[in-house]
Amino acid sequence: MRITEQKKIFYSLLFPGLILLVIWGVKLFEYFDDTSFAYLGVYPRKADGLIGLITSPLIHGDFYHLINNTIPFLVLFSIIYYFYRNISFRILLFIWLFSGLFVWVFGGTSYHIGLSGVIYGLFGFLLLTGFLKKQNQLLAISFMVIFVYGSMVWGIFPEKREISWEGHMGGFLAGMAMALIYRKKGPQQKKFDWQEESEDEIDDNREWQEHEQTINYTFIPKDKEEDK
Repeated sequence: MRITEQKKIFYSLLFPGLILLVIWGVKLFEYFDDTSFAYLGVYPRKADGLIGLITSPLIHGDFYHLINNTIPFLVLFSIIYYFYRNISFRILLFIWLFSGLFVWVFGGTSYHIGLSGVIYGLFGFLLLTGFLKKQNQLLAISFMVIFVYGSMVWGIFPEKREISWEGHMGGFLAGMAMALIYRKKGPQQKKFDWQEESEDEIDDNREWQEHEQTINYTFIPKDKEEDK
């Protein structure tokens, strides 16, 4: 079943929007119930802190924290869903879990919460995938990501104590790993007619050379009388 361009754009915004709706719902519940789910974040090297691999991206410290993560997630995951619809949730799931696991192994001893590790993973994926594929649209997106979100790179280094740079680093590495693993998926570099024709000619020449090598030429010797 062929999906129209309008539906493709609609679904590319719908699914990231639904994920954000859940995250906003969690924050609103915390606000109106005057409670906090921060204890469901990743707590490094503690068995009960592993629950955060699933729950930590859903939890934010305050609305300012959540607002800062909302637009980048919507933009970056919408782009990935548009170009990689069939594998977009696999990419998201791996980044989601690996960024949390990286924090659990290497993070400082406190609760780590927020969607930013996932965002760094989406950023890393889009940053690398265009250069790997050399496909015009994806290359343009890679440059756009650098231009708009390039300053995010500094977030993978320890700058401020209250910012989980380990989550950023883990997500970024996971995103780049996904770009390498799925480099043959999604849009590919377009081949022009003249390139396809030249490749066909090369294949024809190669087949003819291979065919020539399999031929045993038989010569009929001259009659001895003719040699006299």
